[in-house]
Amino acid sequence: MIVIVLLALSTLDVSAPAAAARAGGPLTEERVIAQQAFTGQDSRTAAGGSSGRGAAYALFLNGREAELDGNVDAAIALYQQAAKLDPASGEIPAQLAGLYARQNRLREAIAAAESALKIDPGTVEAHWVLGTIYAALAQSEESGRTAADRQVENDHARRATTHLEAVLNARGATADPVLFLTLGRLYLRTSDVDKAIALLERFNQQEPDTLDGTALLAEAYTEAGRTGDAIPLLARTAEHEPSLYPPLAELYERAGRWQDAADSYRKATEQGAGGPEVKRRWAAALLNSPRPGDPAKARDLLQQIVTDNPKDVRAVYLLAQAQRQSSDFTAAEATARRLMALDPDGASGPYALAQVFDDQHEYRKVVETLQPVVDRFPAAQAAAKGIDLTPVLVHLGFAYLDLDEPDRAMAVLQRAKQGAAGNATIDVGLVQAELAAKRYAQAADQARQARAQHPDDYRLARLEAEALRQGGEMDRGVSILQQVQQAHPEDPSNYVALAELLMSGARNEQAAVVLQQAREKFPDDLAVLFDLGSAYEREKRFDAAETAFKGVLARDPLHAQALNYLGYMLADRGLRLPESVDYIRRALQVDPNNPAYLDSLGWAYFKMNRLDLAEPNLRRAATERARDRAVQDHWGDLLLKLGRRDEAIAAWKRALAGQGDDIDRQAIEAKIRSAGEKARK
Repeated sequence: MIVIVLLALSTLDVSAPAAAARAGGPLTEERVIAQQAFTGQDSRTAAGGSSGRGAAYALFLNGREAELDGNVDAAIALYQQAAKLDPASGEIPAQLAGLYARQNRLREAIAAAESALKIDPGTVEAHWVLGTIYAALAQSEESGRTAADRQVENDHARRATTHLEAVLNARGATADPVLFLTLGRLYLRTSDVDKAIALLERFNQQEPDTLDGTALLAEAYTEAGRTGDAIPLLARTAEHEPSLYPPLAELYERAGRWQDAADSYRKATEQGAGGPEVKRRWAAALLNSPRPGDPAKARDLLQQIVTDNPKDVRAVYLLAQAQRQSSDFTAAEATARRLMALDPDGASGPYALAQVFDDQHEYRKVVETLQPVVDRFPAAQAAAKGIDLTPVLVHLGFAYLDLDEPDRAMAVLQRAKQGAAGNATIDVGLVQAELAAKRYAQAADQARQARAQHPDDYRLARLEAEALRQGGEMDRGVSILQQVQQAHPEDPSNYVALAELLMSGARNEQAAVVLQQAREKFPDDLAVLFDLGSAYEREKRFDAAETAFKGVLARDPLHAQALNYLGYMLADRGLRLPESVDYIRRALQVDPNNPAYLDSLGWAYFKMNRLDLAEPNLRRAATERARDRAVQDHWGDLLLKLGRRDEAIAAWKRALAGQGDDIDRQAIEAKIRSAGEKARK
């Protein structure tokens, strides 16, 4: 802290002309400084020594000489004598204050500077000394600071600002660069962002190549929400100053420009402007980047980091993420378990492992991994250890939802909300839990309340609309999504949400109209085209549906949903069954354990009368989707064909009581009656 003060004050130390005087040369500038210390004196009177002020002037010069010689005590004594002889001068105690500050005697420096300002409130040097001291005192790097400590630091910042503004007003355009930068930092510290921008823009016009000035102005723009101004400013300068690549990358992260962020971190690393932390952030940006191949690059980079430092917990966690995103689940699981061994008391290892299981739709394993972590750390204990369990709780809550255990999901998510009340995803999960429990009125109310807190989170509007639909108020639900779509016509997902609600209420023709409008407005949006295919299929316009799905696959051959839907659509009608199996198997190559895709494959094999191949796929799908109507219906049909009538009846009853796509209830009830009658015979 003191070092900052001394660095700031060193810019006002004895000048080159003073050094020349010490060597016997001219004293022109030194005499000017000295003469300013003696109010009302012209150079002849001050130099003559015939008055008290003249004597003070001589003592003052001797003090400067002593200070140059490193004789601090003598210099202090001479300044004090000079001040007594000329008590009307504010400059003499101001110079004494500067000397005290350079010796780290801050209390005495503050007292001397305040004394100077009492004599003359316009004494610039006194304002400078106080401003730099208070600015340094406002910048604490100590950990464990209390609210009272921060309040004291804020008070120091405000005092520093007042004094340095006085210096700036006095010196204007000739002010020292340190003054601009220090005052700019203080404005940011005290949240005077507009003042910071105005000052730093002025400084950057005068000193366009100053690294600190550019970085501070970019920070000020960012604080003001002007990321669009901050990014080009740093991008231009970073080409010549590689140390600016990391803050530039952070701005790209804020803007969601992950490819640019990754490229900036790469340039920082290649030009030696970043250590292990920059490499880790580079890897994290690669993991977020939509660019093909970036997850593999992240994996290779992280393997190098972990090889160099096997105990780098953060890097090991990211490596598990990279392996998981590369669909190398075996390696990801091994890395997650390695992380658990490295940090046995932490939550990051179990969380990474749970994510691996989640990607493979093994939700029971997710629960078995995360529930012990939650049980081990009650809320108070987790807070005391500084462990944020919110991600763990949220993940666990959604796993219970996937297991059709809404009440357990709700209990976990309620605990999560206690520690993160502003998290919209938690509210989404709570509404989904109410929906899964078929408490539609409560779900609609909860979604409505959450929307008031998160008006821009469209997930909540969609959930409220779905709750109203399932509660028998379809028109109200449609009205909500129409309002969202009309208010934000630039977002294609709002058209998709409205169309999906209409389809869930069997208003397929209306849904197709909405999606056709969206298709015209967003011709490159694959979600719109995919849902248009779904609407055509529900209208039994199978050729149009197939064209739409193939259009999606032409743009994205690995679009698993389109592959599965196309394959299932063919299989359900008993058409081109080998081709349908090929589509579905390609979907499973992308998402190997998706229960919906396993159900589709099993159903295609069922249609081919390959019961030996149908059984394991339908059994696994039915186990993981015990409340899915269509899945249980398919499983029941297979069980009946295998001669397991009682099990078939149980599956069909689960279908009647379940959730999901609408089913032909009369047809299922007829199958139950028929199987029961055959069993009695």
